[in-house]
Amino acid sequence: MLSLLQREARAAGVTQGRTVQRDVGSHRENPPVSTLQPAGTLSEEQWTAAYRAAVAKPSVEADEPLFRDIALTAGMAELAAGFVPSTVPVSDGKTAKPGLNMTLNTSDEPGHTAWVDKNGAFGVPLKLDSGAAPDVAVAIILSPRALSPDKALSLRGARHEMVHARHKTKVLEAVKAWQSSPGRRQPGFDEWLKQQARKKTTPISALDVALIGSGAKNGAANTEALAYIEGFMTDFHRRPATAAQAGPAFFELLGAVETRKLYTWAQAAPAVQVEALTRLREYRGALDIDHQRLWKEWLDKELAKAANDKTGRKDFLARLTVDPLIGWLDAVLAALANDVAACERTADGVPDAVRIDRIARLEKLNAAAAALQAAESVQVARSQAVAQLAADVHPDKIGRGIADQLGLACKSRDLRRRVGSGWRGRCGSRCPTPTDC
Repeated sequence: MLSLLQREARAAGVTQGRTVQRDVGSHRENPPVSTLQPAGTLSEEQWTAAYRAAVAKPSVEADEPLFRDIALTAGMAELAAGFVPSTVPVSDGKTAKPGLNMTLNTSDEPGHTAWVDKNGAFGVPLKLDSGAAPDVAVAIILSPRALSPDKALSLRGARHEMVHARHKTKVLEAVKAWQSSPGRRQPGFDEWLKQQARKKTTPISALDVALIGSGAKNGAANTEALAYIEGFMTDFHRRPATAAQAGPAFFELLGAVETRKLYTWAQAAPAVQVEALTRLREYRGALDIDHQRLWKEWLDKELAKAANDKTGRKDFLARLTVDPLIGWLDAVLAALANDVAACERTADGVPDAVRIDRIARLEKLNAAAAALQAAESVQVARSQAVAQLAADVHPDKIGRGIADQLGLACKSRDLRRRVGSGWRGRCGSRCPTPTDC
């Protein structure tokens, strides 16, 4: 428990410094931003001065260093060569070069990511050909609307587009693998994807099947859902935890529901929806208590006024709503993490008698948490066993897989072993599940 809280405390500390996206697992396409000033980039003060100068007198010379700087800070160099060029090419919106491009059009969207062909045409479709290799590359165009006086809050647009770029890279890799697949009768690309998902070793996940399959047909909903969520998770914790200050972050989050061009959430594949919610829940659990509180207040307000319509907004908000007990536990963990950090920073000013009282209460808290965990585990095991019985699972196999689920939740092999050895039933013998016996 102490090691867990120490990890939470360290995470809380760096979040308060606005320097890192806290849960690596919540940012699967691209590594989290670890610093706002990697080598060769502007400090926050230098960024603000350069931004204001560029706004006062817009020019390629004034804006180009800002686009390159934010690309480097956001981690675009991890995508491929050309995404942090020595000089960022200027795009007219119709043509671009592979990698990062910039535009001075302040009325444009913050960013665009699309295929670019060998002639530089931006926004061309991907042509699936079983024989000819794809003749397109990935290009990103950022506009001045992606930037702000605050360097940390300028990351959202870049990170959003990076998700699109990563998904398009996956599509290209899959197409090349499809084209090089052995056999006289090569299946169509969709059928090949399904075959890869059915493989016994290293199968493609349902998420990748959805992203690659739709991406190869220039579909937008799946990649947009995850890109808007990435933008939100890049931005929210870097803003003060007030409704007014966090408004732009929540606006970004709602892009995962609806944009001017599509109903993102309603059109997204089920596997993408599950992944999106998983990332958001992981991210929420890593936030400090004030941001968790603000998130819940916003979610409650939005859900109360949401209608059951074709946008899927109510479905999204309802599925994102946090179980009250989970919300309370997250708040307790966040508060304890802050206390651990405070205790490690200062050792003076608190009498030993007070610390002894704290230790006694923490011991009671530890015991109460263990009891609640055991009770919840019993309920899960009972529910799973009932479902298995209803599905006519063979009696010898009743209970299989339950220990793995519980152990995964606790990240504990020991729990899997203890549960796997059976539960002590009322009869006094070892039973596969904690059902009445």
